[in-house]
Amino acid sequence: MEEVRVRLSRRSVLQGLGIVTAGLGLEVVLPNRAHAAPMPTSYPPVSSEGLRANVFVHLAPDGLVTIVCHRSEMGQGVRSSLPVLIADEMGADMAHVKIVQGDGDEAYGDQNTDGSSSVRKIFDDLRYAGATARTMLVAVAAKRWKVAPEACDARDHAVFLKGSQKVFKFGELATDAAKLKVPVKSAVTLRPRSELKHLGKELPLVDGPDIVTGRAEFGADVKLPGMLTAVIARPPAAGGKVARYDATKTLAVPGVRKVVELPTAQKPFLFQPLGGLVVVADHTWAAMKGRAVLDVTWE
Repeated sequence: MEEVRVRLSRRSVLQGLGIVTAGLGLEVVLPNRAHAAPMPTSYPPVSSEGLRANVFVHLAPDGLVTIVCHRSEMGQGVRSSLPVLIADEMGADMAHVKIVQGDGDEAYGDQNTDGSSSVRKIFDDLRYAGATARTMLVAVAAKRWKVAPEACDARDHAVFLKGSQKVFKFGELATDAAKLKVPVKSAVTLRPRSELKHLGKELPLVDGPDIVTGRAEFGADVKLPGMLTAVIARPPAAGGKVARYDATKTLAVPGVRKVVELPTAQKPFLFQPLGGLVVVADHTWAAMKGRAVLDVTWE
């Protein structure tokens, strides 16, 4: 029987199920959807005009706040929660916020995304990112009004003079704030948690509509010139290693390029790769078939 191969993408499967149309009957309410933006191709993701308080926050003179999400979306909604946390601390209105995905750059610090740990581990760090921008904006407004910073209140995308009708929109303060020296962490005060508007409240899942309709681009969707696929034949137990192997049958599979032995993991294993044999091929099907016929004895 002749083997027939059909390549299906995740997107085409969703389309075939009718999810891209109205097949599931899902209703997703996402206000101000336009504030979600595609991943930037380089760092930094925005122009240098306006206030760049740190690598996470940029305020343009027109009032647009760009917030970088430096963790990866793995289904927990980090592109919804992390930017909102920064915006709340800053006093920014999400209707005037654009979210961009941070690329792999050491300027962002730890970008590890696993264990549902993003909010738990960097909750205050991200608040300080927003609070730093707020502190600089308040400093400019206070200087213009010739009052103490404590007399000002940053909220709703503006700085207000308490007890009066005076107000400066964030964009009006951006250029002068950019001229200030960025304050050290010890000079920045976080808001009382009660002032964080979205804390403890349900948030719209920014990426939800694109994910369920197949529009979102995942790592598995990326195709580059000359790109190969690798699958791993892993030891049956942690700490196991290859005693011997014969790759003759594997290399005979059309599309298989090479078999590579991985280093044996050493205790404590923690997050080390656990060793094994890598089958490298032109595409996933060839790599999997090559792994299936691999002759290997494990120790």
